[in-house]
Amino acid sequence: MTGMRTVGEKKDRILAIEDDEGVCRLLRHSLAREDYLVAIVHTGEEGLQVAIDDPPDLVLLDLELPGINGLEVCRKLKKNPRTRTLPVIILTGKGEETDVVNGLEIGADDYIVKPVSPKILNARVQAVLRRHVRIDTSPARSAVVNFGKLTIDTSSSSIKLSGKEIPLSPVEYNFILSLVCQVDNGKLRDIDPQFESTENPVSVIGREGMGLFAENRLDRLLPFFEEIVAAAEVDSPILFGFYALALFSFDPEKGLHYMLRSEEAYRLQSQPLGELVALSHLVFYHVIYDGNARMANRYLERAEILSKAFFDGLSVFSRIAVAQNLAIGRAFLLNDFEGANVYLEIAEALAEDRGLVNMVVTNRMIALAESFVTGNQDRAADGLEELYRFVNHPQVSRLNKNVIKSLQLRYLATAGDFSSLKLYEEAALEESGQQSGQATLAATELLLCRFDRLLFEQRYQEGLAFCQELLGRDDIRKNDLVRPILSGGRALLTAVSGDMEAAQKAMASCQKESGQMTHRMVLAKLYCARAFAAVGNSEEAKLLLEGLAAVVSENHLSRLTPQLRAQLLLLDSPLADDTIGALLSDMRRAGVWYMRTLLADDYHHLYRLAVESGEEVDYAREMVQRRLLLDYDEDGEAYPRLRIKTLGGVRLFLGEEQVARSDDFSRSQRECLALLAAMSDCRISQEEVQLVFWPDKSPEKARSTLDTMLSRLRKTLKEKLHPYPVKRYLKLQKGVLSLEHAEVDADRVAKALARAREFIRRRRLWQADVAFSGALSLWQGPFMPGACSADQSAAFADQIQSLCIDAVLEWEPILHDSGQTPRAIAILSHALAMDRGNEELMRALYRSHMRHGNILRANELLKQFEKDLREEGHSASEAAMVIVSFKASE
Repeated sequence: MTGMRTVGEKKDRILAIEDDEGVCRLLRHSLAREDYLVAIVHTGEEGLQVAIDDPPDLVLLDLELPGINGLEVCRKLKKNPRTRTLPVIILTGKGEETDVVNGLEIGADDYIVKPVSPKILNARVQAVLRRHVRIDTSPARSAVVNFGKLTIDTSSSSIKLSGKEIPLSPVEYNFILSLVCQVDNGKLRDIDPQFESTENPVSVIGREGMGLFAENRLDRLLPFFEEIVAAAEVDSPILFGFYALALFSFDPEKGLHYMLRSEEAYRLQSQPLGELVALSHLVFYHVIYDGNARMANRYLERAEILSKAFFDGLSVFSRIAVAQNLAIGRAFLLNDFEGANVYLEIAEALAEDRGLVNMVVTNRMIALAESFVTGNQDRAADGLEELYRFVNHPQVSRLNKNVIKSLQLRYLATAGDFSSLKLYEEAALEESGQQSGQATLAATELLLCRFDRLLFEQRYQEGLAFCQELLGRDDIRKNDLVRPILSGGRALLTAVSGDMEAAQKAMASCQKESGQMTHRMVLAKLYCARAFAAVGNSEEAKLLLEGLAAVVSENHLSRLTPQLRAQLLLLDSPLADDTIGALLSDMRRAGVWYMRTLLADDYHHLYRLAVESGEEVDYAREMVQRRLLLDYDEDGEAYPRLRIKTLGGVRLFLGEEQVARSDDFSRSQRECLALLAAMSDCRISQEEVQLVFWPDKSPEKARSTLDTMLSRLRKTLKEKLHPYPVKRYLKLQKGVLSLEHAEVDADRVAKALARAREFIRRRRLWQADVAFSGALSLWQGPFMPGACSADQSAAFADQIQSLCIDAVLEWEPILHDSGQTPRAIAILSHALAMDRGNEELMRALYRSHMRHGNILRANELLKQFEKDLREEGHSASEAAMVIVSFKASE
């Protein structure tokens, strides 16, 4: 920008450098409606020339341009004296954090991830123009000021740290400059009187700083904060506050120290606005970072008193932050979602209108917490779908991304989908910061999900050791949000272990847990009640459960209601008018089958109660099948279901125990198993089997040969399935050969992929992700390798292979669009290992590596593929042409 202006004097001129015609139409129409003058060019070279020849008021810059890319255009604009202060908003469809960081580091003012709504586009443009007007109306500066290790050159609007210039946007530069002015004892103002602002400098810093915080841009300023704090000649509560916010992402305990200093200084100086903001951040810290509910409640009470008197005096960004922090306190500390929603309505209205993605995400996560507590599974799924598109959004903070992932795992655990949970668990734990020992809300939720999985898998000793280990950690013992649950879990598993003395101590410890009777505390007490029942103290269990019943009802803790009712029914002490049929009917309608505070054997007892009453027997049996992989015979005796893994080999399991593998069967037996596994419901007529394997034999001879083969197969299975009778699983009855009480992994894959495609059709992308992940984790090779000579088996093998490859190719672009290119590369690599000669997979993988900047790896891939083509018999020229086509398409 070369001249001074104020908003309203003239129409602001916007230059858009964008090559996508659809986006160009959106920019032209939406910005013109807001009375901007819009010029559009389609290449980096042209945009650069237009901007330098006649600088506009703002540039909208796409990153992926033909010729000179957007980052290079931005770099050149910021180096040119005519355009150095020109505000630039990056438009990126990548959703990759590194792209945005690079853009901001070379001087871009803001970024927008495409696709973007006209409302948010206009809000972000208006915000940047408004900030830039404030920046550009000041006179030219010509001072060079040293402050600690900072060298500030006002003539070039640049700052060096220890001699190295760090690129800053104009907003960031002026924010840092204003902070220095607050703590340098007036030295900068003495050198240049222009720094004597007519506006309250604290208001300016608060407004600009909270704007950067709202856009998740404070973290990159941490080196400046550290140096300003170190060199400060006077204490500044506003500096301490922003330093704390930046530290929260890297060193939370140090951040707490400075936020406490900020709050104390504001309080002593009788500055209620600053004190309110600091108190709200302390509520946030203690809920999100260390779970200290007592301190969080103390700060929440004081903050709410100040909020009633002073909230309207805060800047817009501060109001959003305060409202969100108080909503977090109300929701997570008190389960007061009515009160939380009052704050959320305020924050939502302010944040969404300004396109503040990170703050919108925070609002959605708080609302989602209500769905988990109240047991609204459909609403929870809707909330996770909405959040899924933000998991890799560059404006979303690392903390929020981790919370989103922990909420996804909690949903899976609540639904009893522990196979999917296990796929996501390790990566989520690593990303949450748990590896560094931070007991954040996200990290502890993941730990609780792991405990749930150990309990689900009946690994009780391991689960007990896990609880003991966690409760031995100082940060966990001090965490009021997670400690009670682990204490309850420890009580239950100690009771199950049979160590009565240790169980009594563990139950007494859990009983001592006090505080608000929130969802988490009631859950802890439910574990404890089940522990009392496990050691035979039914009366104590009933007394505890009856007390919890009123709390659950009054606080609408619907998620816990089935567990409470089930425990009372198992103790033969149901709530008034409650029955096993009523409980199971309610659970079936709600789509609930898993109850985390019940033990595996409890599902047997619930089934027997259902049989005795004659009510909801089918649903009770389904729950046992899903929970324990068991079924029942006509006499009510339980036995394990037969699980057959066919992809990449042959393995048989009874429940979770492997009992047979490919080498245990002859070639003809494997062929028979493959044919049955390929059939719908694992059933095929005897005549069809005979025609498949012995088409040239007479029916009598074919029948005799089949009898011999089945006799040998039964003998093998009798040995492997002992002590369970073979006739439960392999039957030839009324001319139909079948596998009963069995499930086949290939069939699970096909059904999961069908669900994934249906989710995609409905734009339920997170649920599609879960279904795809589950299906492809089972795809470990071709169907029944070496055992598919029968046409039906061979056709099914081809079908499964094609389904999986098509799924990968369908899922890959969705991962790219959501900023998950590394995951896209991983699934393509896995698929290519299953089908090395697949050119479509190879093209997609090559394209993904190029997109992710892995040019060396992409070229190595082409060399290997060229080698594979030659080994398959293609000529050198044919292979070379394929490789050339790869490069040309990219």
